[in-house]
Amino acid sequence: MKFLSSLLSLLVLIIVVTAKVPTHRNDLTASEQVQLDLYPTGSWIDSKYDNQKFTQYEGVIHNNSPFTLTEVNINILNPNGLHLRDDTIWNMNWRNSYPPHNQFYLPPGESIYQNNVYKFTFIVQGNGYPQLELGSVKYS
Repeated sequence: MKFLSSLLSLLVLIIVVTAKVPTHRNDLTASEQVQLDLYPTGSWIDSKYDNQKFTQYEGVIHNNSPFTLTEVNINILNPNGLHLRDDTIWNMNWRNSYPPHNQFYLPPGESIYQNNVYKFTFIVQGNGYPQLELGSVKYS
């Protein structure tokens, strides 16, 4: 009987400890839940465009939240007169929005699952380094 009592106590202890172990972080700030990275992946000079510089970038969206992202809007700020080549965007949709900046958004039906990343690629024309700014997001 003492063995059964000890076993029951151990089972209660395991349940209590397991209930207190977090399965994911709910205490993330908004800027920690969705993070953006931008990496140049190549550049070249094109003589067809008056020897303009072209640079290809890979953008990465990190979903660190415990939810699935169903909508992500990213503003692309183009300092120094960079021109976004809207015919060279992969894995994202594009729209020109005002105030004057370009905006990327997830294609319809795309989602970014919890603790996952989504990559997209684009090309800019000109000198400088584009900046990504997180716009609105929606979770499911």
